[in-house]
Amino acid sequence: MALRVGLAFKNYLFEALGSRPAVCGKMIYENLTRSGGDYSYTGIHGTRLHRVQKQLENGSLHKTEQDVYIYPNWPWNHSRAAYWAGNADDAIILELGSNERPIPNRVYNTICFKRGSDVTVLRAWKVSDLFKERAWRNASKE
Repeated sequence: MALRVGLAFKNYLFEALGSRPAVCGKMIYENLTRSGGDYSYTGIHGTRLHRVQKQLENGSLHKTEQDVYIYPNWPWNHSRAAYWAGNADDAIILELGSNERPIPNRVYNTICFKRGSDVTVLRAWKVSDLFKERAWRNASKE
């Protein structure tokens, strides 16, 4: 019974929210151009993202990350909404691009998770697609 309830809730996160973001602790609006911030554009798509990729590859992510939260269809723009479960220093934000790549103001699915989370939720979102999108976006700037 508990497993069934858990799966139903997971399906709710993935499907039922539509364009409404799920609330994960405190909501913080942060300008992407903040100097030196780990959660700036560079931070999201740079060092931390690379570290997460390595953890996914070596299977250690489930031992170090916790509390996964899904935010479907949050618009991408210059001033972006970032969500942290509690302390911002303990969270990592990942973004999965939409299929509408030619459109500048694309819609993204954001995954925010804290230390200790179960990597299976990230796998369900096909994290490899996230890194393909990152490579496409970097190439499009050149």
